[in-house]
Amino acid sequence: MSNVIDFLERFGQDARLRHASDNELEEALKVAGIEPALQAAILGKDQTALELLLGAETNVCCMVNVPDEEEEEEEEEEEETEDEDEDEEDDDEDEDEDEDEDEDEDEEEDMKSLDRVADRVA
Repeated sequence: MSNVIDFLERFGQDARLRHASDNELEEALKVAGIEPALQAAILGKDQTALELLLGAETNVCCMVNVPDEEEEEEEEEEEETEDEDEDEEDDDEDEDEDEDEDEDEDEEEDMKSLDRVADRVA
């Protein structure tokens, strides 16, 4: 399979090969040692057949899930309610909560940055 990938990489990089006639392309495929079924898929520009023969997955998508603002507000309200119920907290525990909130804010900023990058890529 690596010879097919190598050929396709060379095919994409070499303008002469990419714009070659079918006969020239067929000869290049034979010289590269590509199997006949794969040759037929490449010559026929049949992406589906080529993917099946290579065992490739199509339409791979990488996404980041960002919680809705409503969910964030509900979580904040729940935290406030819990804080009111726990009047006997130590100062150390209060500091830990402040650190957690700071981390949540940092994570939220990171997620927004990732969304902007994903929008640019798309």
